[in-house]
Amino acid sequence: MNDQFYLDFENKFRGSRDLIKERLKVYLPFVNRLAEIYKRGKVFDIGCGRGEWLELMSESGFEAYGCDIEEGMLKDCYERGLPASKKDGISFLKSLPDESHVIISAFHVIEHISFDDLRILVSESLRILKPGGLLILETPNSENIIVGTNNFYFDPTHKRPIPSLLLSYLPEYYGFKRSKLLRLQESPELAFSDKVKLIDIFRGVSQDIAVVAQKNTTIEIMDLFNQIFDKNYGLTLNDLTERYDAIIDQKIDFVSKELQSVYKSKEELSKELQSVYKSKEELSKELQSVYKSKEELSKELQSVYNGKSWRITAPLRFTMKMIRLSLKIPTKIIKSSIKLLKALLKKIIVPLIDFVIKRPSIKRIAKKIIDRFPSLKERLKSIAISSGILEVQGRILKNSNEDKAVSVEVSDLPPQAQKIYSDLKKAIEDKK
Repeated sequence: MNDQFYLDFENKFRGSRDLIKERLKVYLPFVNRLAEIYKRGKVFDIGCGRGEWLELMSESGFEAYGCDIEEGMLKDCYERGLPASKKDGISFLKSLPDESHVIISAFHVIEHISFDDLRILVSESLRILKPGGLLILETPNSENIIVGTNNFYFDPTHKRPIPSLLLSYLPEYYGFKRSKLLRLQESPELAFSDKVKLIDIFRGVSQDIAVVAQKNTTIEIMDLFNQIFDKNYGLTLNDLTERYDAIIDQKIDFVSKELQSVYKSKEELSKELQSVYKSKEELSKELQSVYKSKEELSKELQSVYNGKSWRITAPLRFTMKMIRLSLKIPTKIIKSSIKLLKALLKKIIVPLIDFVIKRPSIKRIAKKIIDRFPSLKERLKSIAISSGILEVQGRILKNSNEDKAVSVEVSDLPPQAQKIYSDLKKAIEDKK
């Protein structure tokens, strides 16, 4: 493969040099303990690439050097004066003396080599490391679904992913006292968030994994590393799925409660509707009763309208109607109307009285009828006298148009006529 191609590929897709160096600081708590135990201890980095780890180890007080098979990757090391050479790491590892180094490392290398070479790397590292020395191997995490199914194969030099359990088992098998599996490069926000989405299940698991294996040494030295090895690192698929399941369970509980509330509301609404239907039926019965009562009332009214009493009382109703109407008419108009009505009645009644008096047969019949109504009789007499139809002579009234005398008792006259009679009589006597 062209050297420049792989350098460009790493620069574009792995990340900048500063970014990678920052990520590698996660291992400092492990190696700093060794810096205190082994002053200027040797560190050998297989596949050192641009030299980020070599630079970090030099800054931490180690004597670091590395090798890489890609000449283009070593260019940055040369420019920075970092000790690195173009060599095959596995072959060079075999040439190193026993217990000569404190750290053997390989970052994103083991996925590029065969499994047999990986076994050699692990076994040879145990031989080369000093007591308490560390083996650090980092590789893409195939437990991350996006990495394991897509991103891992993006690099054309990758052979196959190394599962986390296999990676942690190999050092134990070849004799390392203990090993710690680290999960790396997960989202910091997701690491402490309870809001896990489905997409986080696919891409949120730590993108890289690493094993830090320690060679056996004295108990006192091993104890210095206990706290670091007991710490948990990164996000597993189980972590995220459990969080996601918890969120789903909460949502299911919430939806379940909402549905129960809806069902309860539905039952209450059903009861309300039943009540409405019942009320509707009762209202329908009430309306039927009202319609029936209306029909009965209509029949009653029709019976009243068709009865004799209604016809007989028609004048009375008319009179009452006129009275009610008159109450709304101004007094001046009422007085004028009454005066006019009296004049009209007088013009009608006076000729009628004259007509009856001149005809004895009609007069007898009229007298029999009028005698039943004294007040009316007195009123008609008064009208007749005031109109000159009858004259008052003592106790006798004569018809002005006939010679025949009509006997009339003065006491039969109305009070006003009696007073007039008395005044006339007195005037006549005074004149005599």
